[in-house]
Amino acid sequence: IHLATSTMGNMFFITVQNSFDGTLLKRNQRGLPQTRKTDSGCHGIGLQNVIHRVEKYGGKLDIQSETEGDIHILEATVMLQTVPVEPPRK
Repeated sequence: IHLATSTMGNMFFITVQNSFDGTLLKRNQRGLPQTRKTDSGCHGIGLQNVIHRVEKYGGKLDIQSETEGDIHILEATVMLQTVPVEPPRK
């Protein structure tokens, strides 16, 4: 797993990359990849929770997959707008 953060202008980005075996099931209506685990009722809620929190704060979640040779990477990027912080009053 690779985790990185960055800023650009007034945007804050959190990017998580993880390798996988190259097989993604069809994405659901929210664009999330489906779990392949047999007890799917107990899995696959992590990204849904991330989306709820990101949307609560006016952000976006982008999920991409890419292949480089024999390596398959799933990348999730959270994009949030930064809020200016006022200096403490004296």
